[in-house]
Amino acid sequence: MVKLKNTTKMSFLGKCFFHSVSSSDLIGGSILPPVSFPCLTRESTGRNLNTLRTAQRAQSGRSMVEMLGTLALIGVLSVVGLMGYNYLMNGVKANSILNEVNKRAHTCLTQFGFMDREECDLSEYNEDVEGFIVSVSEIPNDYFTLQLANVPKNICQQIKNRGFPNASQILPENCTDTNTVRFVFDKELKGNTENLPVFCSNANECNICQNCNSKGICQDKANKLIGYTDASYNTIQECYSCPSNNTYVDYTTKTECDKCGAGHFYADNRYCWNCATTNPHVPKYKVSQDECDRCSNRCRTKGGECHVIDFVKNPDTDGDGICDQNCPNGWTLAYTNPNRTTIYGCITCGTEGHFTTQSECQRCGNGYAYVNNQYCMLCTTTNTALKTPSASLNECKRCSNRCLDSNNKCVVFNGTTVTRGEDGSCMNAG
Repeated sequence: MVKLKNTTKMSFLGKCFFHSVSSSDLIGGSILPPVSFPCLTRESTGRNLNTLRTAQRAQSGRSMVEMLGTLALIGVLSVVGLMGYNYLMNGVKANSILNEVNKRAHTCLTQFGFMDREECDLSEYNEDVEGFIVSVSEIPNDYFTLQLANVPKNICQQIKNRGFPNASQILPENCTDTNTVRFVFDKELKGNTENLPVFCSNANECNICQNCNSKGICQDKANKLIGYTDASYNTIQECYSCPSNNTYVDYTTKTECDKCGAGHFYADNRYCWNCATTNPHVPKYKVSQDECDRCSNRCRTKGGECHVIDFVKNPDTDGDGICDQNCPNGWTLAYTNPNRTTIYGCITCGTEGHFTTQSECQRCGNGYAYVNNQYCMLCTTTNTALKTPSASLNECKRCSNRCLDSNNKCVVFNGTTVTRGEDGSCMNAG
């Protein structure tokens, strides 16, 4: 290596040149060429540093947009993670609630079904589940409820989504911000829904013939029933009072009429009548036996009509609610025509002018005979039309003052010229 001595620095166009003229620096008789280096002046040094910093930023730095995008992504992931965590925790709470409700429901089942209690006692359990107060309430038609107050929407939805296999109903239908969640059970925990009560928060959620009671159940107004606009029973017309005397409600249902209780009956699949009505059209309507039985003053005919019990027209001697064909002793069932297709009612034995049957006449006992195949004749009648009626020998023998002649006429014998033989036939006296 040649050491430079007596060097001279020269600057040209921003570069510094070092030149040596010492004879000791000759190599092979040649003078070394000038060596150039960057000239580190104050101005050039500042410019070079700025250039270096700019290059570094271009190679390894981040822009503001990139930084904000990164922060936004982190925020989104955090929100999604938090939502997932909250959903998971709400699901845990919902499962815990369903488990605790299941325990309490089976406790109530034991008390109602096997211990024959009127109310369910849950004092063995904590008052709250997951921070929500639990209460039990017995409701009509053999149902009871377990309810939790102030349940948030997310937990309410989780409970609704999971469901409860033995529950007849879980309310509310739609979860809001704060809810009273009701688990409705039948007393056998079979999930029955027949005659399930309608729940409400105010009277507007009930029909016009109901009120919303303190238990949050739609309760029928006393002595009221719904009348509809037509036989489709879809559109409610009015809330009527139960019929009295000759008033009635048209276009109603059996369920509505039943609300009026005993003393009212449902007729012709549309009318609700009071049993005391004297409206002449009522006997024309068809009525089931069960409906007619709601009236202690009425009996049902074979034709399906619900008539007022009448000792003559519509007797009910055994009190079974059926207008029977058996008249009391001393009476016989009469018909309005000789073909005996239309019942007239019960008449006293021997009443003339009504048609009857042989078996009915025999219920009157001796002293009455079935004659002309249609009448029950009093043997001592003075009616000239029945002086010589046709009769069988056995029927004529029921009259001690008559005998059967050769023409099968049951005639009165005088004992002087005509008398009666032992078999009941007429024979010459003497």
